[in-house]
Amino acid sequence: MNSLKASWVIGFAACVVAATASAQTTVPGYTGTNYDPPTPKWKGQAGMTFLQIGGSARAEGMGGAFNGIKGDPSAIFYNPAGMASLGMAAVYANQTNWLADMKVTHFVGAGRVGPAIVGATFINMDYGDIAGAQIVSSTVDPRGYQSTGNLSPETWSAGVFGAIQMTDRFSTGVHVKYCVQDFSPSRIYSFSTRDYLATENRNRVGTFAVDLGTQYVTGLRNIALNMSLQNFAQPQKYVEVKFDLPVTYRVGLSAELFELVTGNELAGQRVMLYADGMDQKDVSLDVAVGAEYLADLSQFVPGVKVGLRAGRRAAVNQDGWLSFGGSVQFGMSGYNARFDYAYNDYGPGLTANRVGLSLTMD
Repeated sequence: MNSLKASWVIGFAACVVAATASAQTTVPGYTGTNYDPPTPKWKGQAGMTFLQIGGSARAEGMGGAFNGIKGDPSAIFYNPAGMASLGMAAVYANQTNWLADMKVTHFVGAGRVGPAIVGATFINMDYGDIAGAQIVSSTVDPRGYQSTGNLSPETWSAGVFGAIQMTDRFSTGVHVKYCVQDFSPSRIYSFSTRDYLATENRNRVGTFAVDLGTQYVTGLRNIALNMSLQNFAQPQKYVEVKFDLPVTYRVGLSAELFELVTGNELAGQRVMLYADGMDQKDVSLDVAVGAEYLADLSQFVPGVKVGLRAGRRAAVNQDGWLSFGGSVQFGMSGYNARFDYAYNDYGPGLTANRVGLSLTMD
């Protein structure tokens, strides 16, 4: 690609990201910020929202701006195309200490089959202890209700994926998953008679969803244009209410700072920059930006690399947005182990901590 074409591609992508970040407008007579005129639907109406909880401590340390990452097993939770750059095999596990004592766990296993990378994923959400109760007659309990013990919600996703490097500049990937959210059976009571008549609702939804992604290196100082679509599925229904999954569309740019400025890489050090315009079903249009500093300390401690990260989440309607984290990586004879940590601020009293562990084989 010549410099004129490369410049056009980068300019167009920058305009897309800028437009994505500035598209939030107001509606006459409406004072809130949860209305998106281009798609006139109220926000906050998606279901199975555990699917949009970030599954990578590395990614969330940069505010979730991870659309352009390559060769990291946790890329499957952001852009499946990033899996195409993996080596022979990799496993990854991440735990998020979420709000209100909830926990979310992400797993990935991947291996190379010919020119492609294939593998499987699993996500599980633990809601902790939730006390259950049911309505009863006052003759049974003067309070009008009685305890039924702790509830046991079941929320998980299991999937398979494939990714391939189509050319030296273009890669693509797809992730198909089956998602389940089960809040346990509940009773709906009718008080039209002297007695309590109840019908039971199953409160379980299961559906297939698809993630798609592409990454394209423009050839202009290794700047890459990255796009992904997550959680695309048919609308679902709880009892009488229909809802969509938290569909997320990302488009953005990624580049290495030293190479971007000077045209040359700096030995032993890298500063990666990421910017993702994000259109989410549940959140107004916004942009996530992040940076990662990587240093190879092998000259001091054989096989050791460290990373420092910071970023801004796409949080236009939230009080908190700051994200930061770090990592330590150990390598030996074609094997690498990396520990990641991330902290995310969601507003006063609302924070999340993430830890991740990856094992890769070149």
